[in-house]
Order: sequence, then structure tokens, then C-alpha cells
Amino acid sequence: MLKAIEGAKGSKIAESLSCFTVGSTVRCKTCSDEEVLGKVVAFDAGTKLLMLEAPIKKRGASGRMLCERSIVNLNFCIDLEVVEEVAMPKKIPVPDALDLQKLQKRFDNAVKQRLKFLKSYHPKVSPMGTAIYCQFANYLGEDQVSWLEEDTKISIFVKQQVIIDPPYGVANINTATEATKLLTYVQRIVQEINSQN
Repeated sequence: MLKAIEGAKGSKIAESLSCFTVGSTVRCKTCSDEEVLGKVVAFDAGTKLLMLEAPIKKRGASGRMLCERSIVNLNFCIDLEVVEEVAMPKKIPVPDALDLQKLQKRFDNAVKQRLKFLKSYHPKVSPMGTAIYCQFANYLGEDQVSWLEEDTKISIFVKQQVIIDPPYGVANINTATEATKLLTYVQRIVQEINSQN
């Protein structure tokens, strides 16, 4: 839960407070007599906005403690008290170096997956046709399967030998050559996919 709290101008907050340490507990009182107590989550010195987090009594569906976050404009506070100050660490640990090879590998895999999806997707093909295309692309390799467009009919072309016409059933499988082994394999895969849906 996030709420913004602001009071009227003319606050007496000391101008010397230039920053708050994240994790410190702060109590603020606005000129509308609303009091907010919570741990500092963020502070922006330029706008004098302070974000506080305070646990609330009820718990979420997963049993985790819920927190209420309040944004307080310090220009409109009449009283401010640091209840508990958290000291800044003397030595801030240096983060581990990025593994650029791992990041590049992730990027390449993401690009490959998107290209694979784009190649398997055709806007005029049913989800069944797309599923069959993807299955053959996974089994045989992406370079062994392609879309064959003839007027309004979009077929799946497997290994430049077997054609699967819409609506992509076993009865719609044709072959130009005598590739009986491949034809039997394609019929079996199409039958399996059609029986699952």
C-alpha cells in the first residue's frame, strides 16, 4: 500500500537534515496532525521526499507480513524525529564483476528463441498448424521445416519431401517422392499431436 502525506507550508524542520540512512527508523508529524513512524526506504534530498515503510497487522494470502509505504514531503512536516539511526558501513563491499560471457550467452539464447518463434509463427495458420510446425522444427531442426504458401492455403513442408496441408490432419499429408519412411514418421507425429488436442 502506498500513500502520500503532505501538510501545509511553513514547517520548522531544520534545513541541516540533508539525508537519511536507509533502514533508520523515523517519526514524522505533518501539520494535519498525522503521525507516521517507519523505516526509511528512500530519501530524495532535492525534493525532500522521504519514503517510509511500516508493517501492518494483517498478513497476505501467503502468510507474509504486509507493509504500508508512505511518502512524506518534509517541506510540510512540523516535527521530525530520528528514533533509531542505522550507521553507514565503513567499508562498502565491491560488487562482483559482471560475467560478460554469460550475459552474451543469455542474450544469444533469447535472440535464438525469438527467431525460432517468429519462424514458426504464421498469422494465417491455426494453433494446431503452429504446434505441428514447432514439433517438427524441434525434432528435425529448423532448417528442415518451412511454410509453403499457395494462394490462400498455407502448408507445412518437411524435409523438402512431405507436405502437410490444412487442417493439418493425417489425411492431409502428401508426398512428392517415395519417401515412405519419412511419410510414416510424419504421419505418426501428426497423429500424436492431433490426439493430444
